Amino acid sequence: MRHAPYVQVQRAKLVLRLAEEPQVTNQDLAALIDAHRNTVSKWRSRWANGDFRLGDEPRSGRPPEFAPTQMAEIKAVACELPCTLDLPFSRLSLNDLQRYEIKQEIVPTISIGKLWSLLDKDAIRPWYHHSWLFPRDAQFIEEAGPILDLYQGLFQDRSLRAREYVLCFDQKTSIQARARVHASVPPGRKHPQWVEHEYERQDALLSESSELRWLVAFVKQTAHASSSWEQELDEL
Repeated sequence: MRHAPYVQVQRAKLVLRLAEEPQVTNQDLAALIDAHRNTVSKWRSRWANGDFRLGDEPRSGRPPEFAPTQMAEIKAVACELPCTLDLPFSRLSLNDLQRYEIKQEIVPTISIGKLWSLLDKDAIRPWYHHSWLFPRDAQFIEEAGPILDLYQGLFQDRSLRAREYVLCFDQKTSIQARARVHASVPPGRKHPQWVEHEYERQDALLSESSELRWLVAFVKQTAHASSSWEQELDEL
């Protein structure tokens, strides 16, 4: 009985004590098995009537809605990428999951609330997402290090001098116009806004700002730019 549920251990102790001393009081039994006297009285009555059992009696109530295999399939689908399910979405919503589960006949029907409850027990939330970049270059630190040092005012392990400047021509180059492959679908009843992930690049728009004109003039005056540099700056 060492690995049995505690309530079964209590009932076993009660039966053994009653077999040894049938006249023992309910108060003594309650102290022995660490239970309330009302519980001891109920168990003792069942023992006297011959219908006592160590395990719990079958309980009435609503039967489970889904079999264990169905619940496993519901959660497995929620852990798939939409593309593996032939669904044209970047992520799955509860409505998407509900329609898919029913269409694939995993369950005959399931409410949004029940679906959320099943997934929430295992902290499965496919409608959430985080964006990140996969590492693309194993030498990123070595290659980007000198540029990152310049942002900190360093060059070859020394601080920049008074008349040394860092010019970055890629900080504000243009406004890249982009058009999504499909128009966005506005939100409506029971569904959020749908935004297409893919887009096509359009023409670039260059805006000449006062800061850019000042930079060109500053470089011409202080850097003694060559004729080729001046021509490139004028074109810029």
